[in-house]
Amino acid sequence: MKILGILLLFLGLFLRYAIGRRRFNRRSIAGVQGFKSYSYAIITLIIEKLVNALALLFILLAIILLIMK
Repeated sequence: MKILGILLLFLGLFLRYAIGRRRFNRRSIAGVQGFKSYSYAIITLIIEKLVNALALLFILLAIILLIMK
């Protein structure tokens, strides 16, 4: 259980880091995110929100697994 908890924790943290890095790299000097088109922006933002929610779930599940022993 501890190995699964540690793996889920690292996976969740990595996913949140990857999404944050993508958002940071999309920003211009003015701080506005740049997209190719409106539909691309909507799809990207929805996918990023879903992945962030999944990463948060992984982190919470990892904490529960690590606490339970």
